[in-house]
Amino acid sequence: MKIFQRINTIKNTSKATLNKMFLRYLIFLGISLILWYMNALNGQYASDIKFPVKYLNPPADKVLINELPSHLTLLVQASGFDLLKYKASAPLTTLYYDLSSSSILKREESSGWYYSLTNQFLEQINFQLSGDAEIISVTPHTLYMQFDSTIKKKISITPVLSVEYEKQYFPKGKPVLTPDSVWVEGPTQILDTLNTVFTQNYSHKKTTDTLSFSVPLALIPLLSYHKNEVNITIPVERHTEAELEVPIEVENVPENYRVRLF
Repeated sequence: MKIFQRINTIKNTSKATLNKMFLRYLIFLGISLILWYMNALNGQYASDIKFPVKYLNPPADKVLINELPSHLTLLVQASGFDLLKYKASAPLTTLYYDLSSSSILKREESSGWYYSLTNQFLEQINFQLSGDAEIISVTPHTLYMQFDSTIKKKISITPVLSVEYEKQYFPKGKPVLTPDSVWVEGPTQILDTLNTVFTQNYSHKKTTDTLSFSVPLALIPLLSYHKNEVNITIPVERHTEAELEVPIEVENVPENYRVRLF
């Protein structure tokens, strides 16, 4: 029995020793991988990184009427550490594409469209992004833009209302809007066909008294408004019902005729 106990003790001791050695091996392997990875990050690499973009300063008295890409993809060359930093911060870093420079924006005489070669935007990008990264290229390579001249127009406001009244209560006249029209500025091709501006829907139930409220306008993209909401008043009054008996008198009956009322 003592021999078997010693054999089991030796086995348990050997297993514990092997477990400790394997654990040490894993620890040293992990440290080696980390050191190798950190050393590898010191090297130079190139990678595509997508950044959100906003477009600023279109030509004077003009507005952009077509949709441009919301993101630009940059081919960035930098150290591994810098690339990791850019990839982590890219969704929160907005690039601003300035269209005011004549070298950035060019016009096709045949179509009237404007275009911009994004590689000419590299200097702006490098200025906006901090670090030692080198921007090799930008995708898409060309941005096509269509502009329209802007005008101002005074347009009437139409309320969109869903008002329910209690029994015997009714609106007293039409809703009163203050103001009843609004100045709108935007592309000519939109304002030429725009005859009214609607409000957002306003609803009210079990109405028994005069309503007075403000409601936002239903804004249209590409247009700017000098006011974004309107004040509306709806006078409400109560109607009553009653039975009355009133006499009827007949006038101007022709001669030789008699009128009998039923």
